[in-house]
Amino acid sequence: MQTSVLERLDASASRYADKVMFKDPERSLTFGQFDALTKSIGTYLAGVTKPGDPVAVMSGRHVFTPSCFLGAVRAGCFYAPMDGDMPKQRLNQILSVIKAPNLLVDQAHLEMAKTLDYDGNIIVMEEIMDTAADEELLAARAATLVCTSPLYVIFTSGSTGKPKGVITSHLSLMTYIDSVCKVLDINDTDIMGNQSPLDYIAAVRDIYFPISKGASTFIIPKNEFAVPTELFGTLNREKITALCWSVAGVEIPAKLGAFDESKPEYLKKLCFSGSVMPCKYLKIWQEHLPDVLYVNQYGPTESTASCTYYVVSEKVEDDTVLPIGKPYDNYKIMLLNDDNTPTPDGEIGQICVSGPILALGYYGNREVTDESFKDRRPRQMG
Repeated sequence: MQTSVLERLDASASRYADKVMFKDPERSLTFGQFDALTKSIGTYLAGVTKPGDPVAVMSGRHVFTPSCFLGAVRAGCFYAPMDGDMPKQRLNQILSVIKAPNLLVDQAHLEMAKTLDYDGNIIVMEEIMDTAADEELLAARAATLVCTSPLYVIFTSGSTGKPKGVITSHLSLMTYIDSVCKVLDINDTDIMGNQSPLDYIAAVRDIYFPISKGASTFIIPKNEFAVPTELFGTLNREKITALCWSVAGVEIPAKLGAFDESKPEYLKKLCFSGSVMPCKYLKIWQEHLPDVLYVNQYGPTESTASCTYYVVSEKVEDDTVLPIGKPYDNYKIMLLNDDNTPTPDGEIGQICVSGPILALGYYGNREVTDESFKDRRPRQMG
């Protein structure tokens, strides 16, 4: 059993040192460069943190953001990602929950960081990227991690009030990534096209497929999703082979007629999740790209992004309703009554999930943790 995602990063950096790992419209990082950058950031952070500390990361949509995430992990810590372009109120809400002693920001969001209700240590990413790596210190910090150590805390939308910080362990993330990669056959020939904000749960696929399988990820500019012809042009220019997008991301190009102009020529795999797919738009994708593997995912953040999948092998019609499918490997799905007893076959019940992919709980919120996690009471933090 692998102890942490750092073992995967070490292996991929060694095997694919000169291959592009992450790319955005302005720059790219090879696996070797990414690895070195995480070690520089990790060395600096190890000097100002204790093992197991949360590190808040407020950054933008670029290749250095995943470097900050894994730099925090190199320091034996876990990260709480925040999109620097989110409303100030939302950023303050997250900081009030995570209470991280250190906030790592990129230069573009430094002025915003200074206006937040935060009295901890603000660290500018660009100012620590050249820190000399201390391999001995990093090895000591890595040795503090176990497979159930928290890897990150990602916050839910907060639509019901105060946002909940879902704590995901190294084991949960690795289990999920392996299960999804098996279904989608993600490998080192794949180039992912990232849609999701990097602080959002769906982005873990675009970040950890490269770390786990040697794939590459291109971070697509946000504005291109409003101009689908430009979007398809980017997918072709970057030779994107695999997409893990929200349903809206799949729907909009079909709705706006992008396929009348072109199509993603290199695409082989398309996974979608987040809401119910209107199949009149999926039908358009199938008509133009009949050989693509289409997979419908379902599941909450608390199950490490998704817990079930359905391979769409049939040709859909406008009124087709896709099932949520079956559990991924190492996931167990149950339908329960209100008293937590199993429902009889054929009856409606509450979907409950168990397995090594469950979150550790909600950060700093034991009451809600105990309400939501019924089969066991995970050690909630903060």
